[in-house]
Amino acid sequence: MPQTILACVLLLMAVAPPTLSAQVAGCGEDGRLSRETYISGVTDQERRYTLYLPGCYHDVQRPYPLLTLLHGSDADDSQWPRIGFFAAYETALREGRAPPMIVLMPYGGAIANQNNFDDYSYDAILLDFLQQMSERFRSTGAQAIGGISRGGFWAYQIGLSQAGEFVAIGGHSPFFDADHVAAAYNPLNLAGALPAGARLKLWLDRGAADY
Repeated sequence: MPQTILACVLLLMAVAPPTLSAQVAGCGEDGRLSRETYISGVTDQERRYTLYLPGCYHDVQRPYPLLTLLHGSDADDSQWPRIGFFAAYETALREGRAPPMIVLMPYGGAIANQNNFDDYSYDAILLDFLQQMSERFRSTGAQAIGGISRGGFWAYQIGLSQAGEFVAIGGHSPFFDADHVAAAYNPLNLAGALPAGARLKLWLDRGAADY
């Protein structure tokens, strides 16, 4: 599983400045995971997320691409580290197959399993989160988003509805269904409505044992 969504990371190679990949070799510092909180501009409540900052982020003043990874419905923001994603990512980083980047893993909670689409729904919370994070951390402006299962639904729902804001979308066993949500919010319909010249890279896979 870590190797599959890692493809979403590799898609960012096309937009990351070439000097970023070389940065790791002379850094001598591993990336760092931490659990952080922020105040949602949508709910006015504290929400949590797991953050990965590349090695030497605080010492080397340069911008980085942003990757957002969304967990499944029965998991939380610790899912991606727990399944070994960062071991796979840092191997690719050392080998020059992926650029250093900032990785954001927000905790969805109960609202992430609701299909409401209004000013206070999970898509609004996510968009506010991404806006806050792009201002909080040094970003190149290049963003990718990926998710597992229910998180894969949200990655494609957000990524396709805001297609101009992302360079890549990834989904591992994302939950898509024609009758799951109204057409205006369904990734299947949003994909069909993309303009013919849209330059957006997509990754999809599904585990052989997934129902």
